[in-house]
Amino acid sequence: MQLSVQHGYRGEEAARERSITQKAVGAGSLAGTIAGIGAIVLAIVGLAGVFPGFFMSISTIVVGGAFLFLGGAIAARWRLLTTPETGATESAVVGGGMSTEFVAGIIAVVLGIISLAGVVPAALVSVGAIVVGGALVLSTNSLARMSALLFFRSEETSVADARHEEINAAASVQILFGIAAIALGIAALAGVFPIALNLVAMLLLGICAMLNSSSIGGMLVRMFGR
Repeated sequence: MQLSVQHGYRGEEAARERSITQKAVGAGSLAGTIAGIGAIVLAIVGLAGVFPGFFMSISTIVVGGAFLFLGGAIAARWRLLTTPETGATESAVVGGGMSTEFVAGIIAVVLGIISLAGVVPAALVSVGAIVVGGALVLSTNSLARMSALLFFRSEETSVADARHEEINAAASVQILFGIAAIALGIAALAGVFPIALNLVAMLLLGICAMLNSSSIGGMLVRMFGR
């Protein structure tokens, strides 16, 4: 009797944890997608010549927020995907990768705010682009492992296969855009059209944030909703 009560309690606790995770990841995914789209729009407006310096700093803050939202939500709840089959090590690697994006997002937000105050704005935004781009490159491996783990855990083969390919595509885009953001940031730091190159870097990072948030967040929400 006591064992059955304990089992029931643990089942309710697990269901509660999954519900909390679904809401957290869903909110992070939505916020990341919206922020990514916002960064794209802001960067385009700046590239069109409308207060480019101002929109450069604002887009940096928004890009940082996009990676902060999704990276923080997933890193905080990823432990629930650990299973005896996948192992805690795999889960720790993925969670660590998302934590890297979370930290890079915080740094980008801080640098964007300082640059908005007029403190060497072009240089700080360039550093932000390099930091976020580097975080994307470093976390690409964790994204690939996340794709494998999500495919392993999925019960719907056709849907899982589609999502698996979607996340793999996002990983390919992530490493390319990450390297491009680093290159653009370095060139901008060297004084080569700094505002324009920083805006292009934020445009690319905004696209990456939007793709990651929609693909990864969508898969996780569906999984935890079961």
